[in-house]
Amino acid sequence: DHAGRFFRSRGPLNTARPPQGYPVLAQAGGSPQGREFAARHMDVVIAAVGTAEEMKAYRLDLNDRLARNGRDPNSCKIMFQISPVFGETDAEAREQLRRRRAARDPRQMLASMGSLFDIDFSVIDLDAPLAELTTNGQQGTLKRFLHHGSTLREIAERFRFGLEDIAGTPATVAAQMGELMAEAGGDGFVIAGPLTRRYVAEVTDGLAPELQRRGLMRKGFSHKHFRDNLLEF
Repeated sequence: DHAGRFFRSRGPLNTARPPQGYPVLAQAGGSPQGREFAARHMDVVIAAVGTAEEMKAYRLDLNDRLARNGRDPNSCKIMFQISPVFGETDAEAREQLRRRRAARDPRQMLASMGSLFDIDFSVIDLDAPLAELTTNGQQGTLKRFLHHGSTLREIAERFRFGLEDIAGTPATVAAQMGELMAEAGGDGFVIAGPLTRRYVAEVTDGLAPELQRRGLMRKGFSHKHFRDNLLEF
């Protein structure tokens, strides 16, 4: 049983204790408060940043927080969100990316982001200068969001929720992912493209073998439990 400041719950928890004592703990949150919480407790952090420079800054900041909390930086893995676009040729993939950008509806993007911030952007003029906004939602993402322009239309055109500019054949995308990781640091990617049969096949049958050939993705698991496999690679 628990009765605290924010909620109360009737126990006991109706799940079995896992073999490793507690499940792998994962978090998505880039605010200073979120990063500090991750540095104290998390096994995995998912970060949605848009450039290699932001990746590097995130990694350095979290490493510093982990060290100040008495933890080995390797004990908390960072996975960066990526949405690669695939094609039979690099030119075809870049054209697909160009068409997607051209067809992007700012209102659709703002509706999606508004759900993260608990802000109704539909009541704000797209072309009016933005007043100061605050949120009880994803504060770190909102801060990044507001830095991309002075109006909602400008922000919607420029903002990237994750790495959205990677395009090419599976071999080209694998090479770009390797270069990003080598430059910025980190432990892996969370692929967040469209959940269609074609896209899943492009990742599993095209991208994954290319990553494996480069030694960037394992071909099997050495350990019995998830946490051990997670921390090994």
